Amino acid sequence: MARHTPSVKDDRLVYVLDGVVQMLRVDSDEWQDWLSNGDGAFRFAWKSCVFTARREQRHGKTYWYAYWSLNKKRYKPYLGPAQDVTLARLREVADDLIARSKAPNETLLQAGYERLFSSERETETTQGAEDARISASSPLKKLLTAREYAIMKAIIAGLSNKQIARQQSLSESSVKKYISILYSKLDVQSRSQAIAKALYLVISS
Repeated sequence: MARHTPSVKDDRLVYVLDGVVQMLRVDSDEWQDWLSNGDGAFRFAWKSCVFTARREQRHGKTYWYAYWSLNKKRYKPYLGPAQDVTLARLREVADDLIARSKAPNETLLQAGYERLFSSERETETTQGAEDARISASSPLKKLLTAREYAIMKAIIAGLSNKQIARQQSLSESSVKKYISILYSKLDVQSRSQAIAKALYLVISS
């Protein structure tokens, strides 16, 4: 019998347990329990984007990542620990991936990403080690304050507002204010546009 891959349709997770089709609501207590103890992978579809989410162990802790391919390249956006894997977060990541697929000159955007995070992909990397890879005269660093720059890097790394707040020891409302400032300084209207603009500024240094 072919294996059935659990999948999220609208706001419901559909999976098979002991040969019986099961369904539960995303963001419910049952969803959180399934994320921690269930199959360890599911398919998510939103608009034109379809990716596979997988549970992985890192440094003794469990995190979820999205796997998605574009032009024979595989991308692995960070979703977060189980408590952060909400329907809103899944859709946010899908929207970012859709924007990436439509972005002009994907090669240049990837080059900017590699320049920011070439040594380590984890958000726990040493601040100085990453910053040392970018010239002090970088247009992005000259445009932003140190805090704004740190938040912009967290956005590029795929962190949600809640995760950024935790990382930067800020409230979520403060993170939203900083993001509004970033949009204004970068002259953009969305998260995906901010990422593209920031990466272009990185590679232009």
